Amino acid sequence: MLARLQVAALHYNENANRAHAATSVGELRYSVVYPKYKRGDYTVRAMKTNPTSYYIDKLMDLLFESVVEDARPYQEYSDKAQVQVCQENVSW
Repeated sequence: MLARLQVAALHYNENANRAHAATSVGELRYSVVYPKYKRGDYTVRAMKTNPTSYYIDKLMDLLFESVVEDARPYQEYSDKAQVQVCQENVSW
């Protein structure tokens, strides 16, 4: 549970100050939200850029360069592992 909390903190720290999203023309993007407590009234929110996960690459480099002396068994295992793709998220 501690590791999960630490990864969540890393994700938050990397994505906390994301830039304001813009269109290809350069106009800033906004979204309109209709919360229930406003009873039909709206709130305009600034849209942010997509979150990144570069911290994962840094963690993997740290793990395999500093912690694990011989990474071949792990690499062989990860090469054999098959990742199941959820059909709901695939738009073919």
